[in-house]
Formats: sequence, C-alpha cells, structure tokens
Amino acid sequence: MLEVTDTISQPLIEEAQLGTTLNRNVHSNKRSEFSLLLAMLTDDVRAFSQFNLPTHKTAEKTITDEQLRHTFMLPEKTELAIKTLDDIDRYAQSSLANQGLLTTLKLQDCLQAKPIGFRDDKAHVPSAIMENTSLYCQLKHSKTAANKLPAKRNFDAVGFIKNVQETIVHSPFFAHA
Repeated sequence: MLEVTDTISQPLIEEAQLGTTLNRNVHSNKRSEFSLLLAMLTDDVRAFSQFNLPTHKTAEKTITDEQLRHTFMLPEKTELAIKTLDDIDRYAQSSLANQGLLTTLKLQDCLQAKPIGFRDDKAHVPSAIMENTSLYCQLKHSKTAANKLPAKRNFDAVGFIKNVQETIVHSPFFAHA
C-alpha cells in the first residue's frame, strides 16, 4: 500500500535524475508510467543541469543613479514604498478629490511625490499567485524549504553519453542477432 507523507525528500526536477527509466518505459509500452514521470519533471528548463553552464563575468562601468539624475537634471526619485507608518498621512488626498480640486492634487503630487506603494519587498509574491505555481517553483521561493531542493549540478556530459549508449544498445532497432 502506497503511503503519502507531508515531507518532500527530493523533488524530481530533471530528466538526468531518472537515468534511462523514461526510455525503458517507452520501449516496454509502459505509457502511463512514462506520462507520470514526465509530468513529475519541472517545467522550468532553467533548473536542468544542461542549462547550468559556467558563466564568464566581465567588469562593467557602473553609473550611479545620482550621476544620471545630475546629468539629465532630473528631480529626486520617487520612493517605491512608505518607510514608516507616519508616511500614510501623506496619502490623505480624499478630501481634495471630494472637493473637486484635482488640479491642486496633481500640483501637490508634482511638488512632493508620494510613494508608489505600501510594500517595498522585491521578493514578495502574493500567496494567491504562489498557489498557482509548480511544486518546484514554490520550493524555490520558499525560505523555509530552501534546503529541500537539491543543489544545482553541473551538466554531466559523460553520464549523458553513457545513457545514450545504453539506450542504443537496448533499442529493439539495433538488437544483436
């Protein structure tokens, strides 16, 4: 009897974890097992070791935000989010809108720009969105489950070639007489 547990020991991410299992399932007409294993793989190909190739970093000339603002004579940048709860009072614009003073509202915003939003967390993804992602994506973005994902591996070219050779040897088209 199959027992389901709440903990995930190692999620199935890439085809290399299966070895030649997919190929054997195709040749032995185990289509349901093949479909199940294929569905269990992540749909994010960036997680596959084939796409984790070494990168070469080049030194780039850095230009700061202040330099660009000075060069193009731009005003101070608008804050992305409020810094303290006292900044919420800066959003009290409903009285001007109720009185029909939209030009005054626009002028105040131009003179002293208000933050665009309340939250300034680049890594925050609403839970409604995360619930609609794959298990791999949820584990990747979860701070508590970060240690459950296997470490990124470099592409194993020798293992890949060995799997291809084994597939050719066991193929019904190249069966030895």
